[in-house]
Amino acid sequence: MKLRTVAKIGVIVSVILFCIGVGGYGFLQLSWAKEGKNVELLEFVPDDCVGLLETDNYAYIMNELPQTAYARQMEALGQTGLLTALSRYFDRLSLADEAHGLSNRMNLMMMSLHAPVSPDNVVVYFRMSEHGSHLLRRLAVAEEGYLGTPKREEYRGKTIEVYPLSDGQFIAAYSGNGFLVVSHQKRLVERVIDAQKDGTSLAGNPLLKEKVANEKSANYLTLYGRTSSLPLLEEGHRHNWCEFDIHLNSEVFYMSGSLLAPDSCRRRLCDRLEKIPSMVEDSVLVVAGQPQVDACIAEVTARPQHTLFDECVANLSRDASYMMVADLDKVAQMPHRFAAYLPAFLLERVELLRSFILSVQLTRVGDRLSHIFVFTYKD
Repeated sequence: MKLRTVAKIGVIVSVILFCIGVGGYGFLQLSWAKEGKNVELLEFVPDDCVGLLETDNYAYIMNELPQTAYARQMEALGQTGLLTALSRYFDRLSLADEAHGLSNRMNLMMMSLHAPVSPDNVVVYFRMSEHGSHLLRRLAVAEEGYLGTPKREEYRGKTIEVYPLSDGQFIAAYSGNGFLVVSHQKRLVERVIDAQKDGTSLAGNPLLKEKVANEKSANYLTLYGRTSSLPLLEEGHRHNWCEFDIHLNSEVFYMSGSLLAPDSCRRRLCDRLEKIPSMVEDSVLVVAGQPQVDACIAEVTARPQHTLFDECVANLSRDASYMMVADLDKVAQMPHRFAAYLPAFLLERVELLRSFILSVQLTRVGDRLSHIFVFTYKD
């Protein structure tokens, strides 16, 4: 049976799609120009954000998505929000200025998500090889004044430029040598300046400092969430983060990564993982402990005939310390039953996921936990 796997994880993935769907990002290639490469974008990101998205090359992601089997399902989520507004101007400017090397002006891009999570409650950060305000002025010229004359406001000795849009919204921007910060919410740009001046940015978080903006494989797309891959392990603690590396190919969309927890918590979390009780019922399977996972997968694999649910189980790794396979249509009928097993950002949008089977595995290596989430489309 041919499987088509795709993740549609509510608002956070929707925000990812706002970025993926933006046209004209051919200029977001890496170019480590001298003026911008030493800017540490993490020093601008407020530490109270609920999520952070990071990429080195949206052009690659944008080109890959239409070639996937699940592209149409992704398109159904729509393309709205800040980056869609910006794309109108990037499209025209990138075409008009292609001969002048706009692709050499920008490299790393981040986006922070803030509560309550919505397309407008995001801040986008660019690291570039020029002063950020120069690019915004060029955008205004490219649109023949479409952005209008920006209003300049002072906040704690820094200048915020507010650009009016034709739909009645605004883009608030804070920029300097080697960086550009934009948001629909001026108050969020003010929070960025606060974080920079007061030292309350995510750069002070050791869990993220060792991960974000470090060397990774080319064309990466990574989401960091203030959550646990398995809320049952947290026992009310909210200082953990999770890393989700997002991977696309023709048939599969999956997220892999690790739980980012303080050293003092890791062993307790790992020990707790082994004690999770099993759940075996129609369309839901939860098994903890590597021997039990191995035995369960072996039993399902030996069956003479397989349902799609069985194939999701059989395709998992026998070396994992925990696995969960669930038909999300059933989860959506009683979401409160699964609050301890699924991250909140996923469970809150489970109605959008009824057409998928979710497979989750956690693997213990020493005192560290890695995870993988795979969403299989029931066609």
